[in-house]
Amino acid sequence: MTQPSPTRRPLNIVIACGGTGGHLFPGIAVAQELKKRGHKVTLLISQKKVDAQASKNYGDLDFRVIEAIAMPKIPSLGLLGFGLRLYKTIRFSRNLLDEVSADAVIGMGGFTSFPPVYAAHRKGIRTYVHDSNALPGKANRMTAKCCTNVLLGIEEARHYFNPAKCIVTGTPVRQEMEVRKDRREAREELNLPQDRRMVLVMGGSQGARNLNSLVIEAARQCAELCDFLIITGSADFERVSQLTADMPHVHVIEFCSAMASAYAAADVVVSRSGASWARRPYWCPTPLPRTTTRPTTPAFSRPTARRG
Repeated sequence: MTQPSPTRRPLNIVIACGGTGGHLFPGIAVAQELKKRGHKVTLLISQKKVDAQASKNYGDLDFRVIEAIAMPKIPSLGLLGFGLRLYKTIRFSRNLLDEVSADAVIGMGGFTSFPPVYAAHRKGIRTYVHDSNALPGKANRMTAKCCTNVLLGIEEARHYFNPAKCIVTGTPVRQEMEVRKDRREAREELNLPQDRRMVLVMGGSQGARNLNSLVIEAARQCAELCDFLIITGSADFERVSQLTADMPHVHVIEFCSAMASAYAAADVVVSRSGASWARRPYWCPTPLPRTTTRPTTPAFSRPTARRG
């Protein structure tokens, strides 16, 4: 692994990556690699429960909480409050950049990224935004205007940004996901039966209610065929738990911090086709049927399909 040159000091790098698992986990992956290379990393996450759940498993990383501000529709009465919160968050970001003597700021996407990237841009600090999608969201398109470079998950997103600024890096994967776990050990870790086919169902870090409902109906008809491991997300955990209480072949968890084990334990994965999911066929050997739950998801699942 590349280490800092003896003639160059380690860098202080801030990574804004909160809000959803699709932003948080790639940010953690980048932080792990930078820390391996001897750099100091500070990660900015939101107040959301998913960020708190995920970050507690990485005690060796420095997490700070920042307000995640979603831009309201225009025109909207919420614009005034949005502007005030945005100003406060930019000011908080500016003070934090001074505190850690930041050399660079990387935004991993979403509105959590904009305030620290903008604050760094105004201070003359190098700035970057990463986008895994083929169809970037409005927050990243806005953030990119403040960036030294735009880091892309796939080539198809280049034309949404200034092409001269774009670098295709792929989507970062955490260290623990790169190690294939033994299926028996994985099922023991997750307290799953060894002698049954297992379908892993997940709707992203925050869950997908419609997907959960469809799978519950399917599970009622497949009791003799296979077991189901449903990662519900916090908002739908109680409902799914109640609806499956009489189905011993359905295993329900709110949030899974051991995704490498979940993949290893599964025979098939049914997932909402988010950007990070669309990269998983390259490093996850489990068959991965997908469901499309929003108009943008085919935009980044199709390029993956074309690559085989």
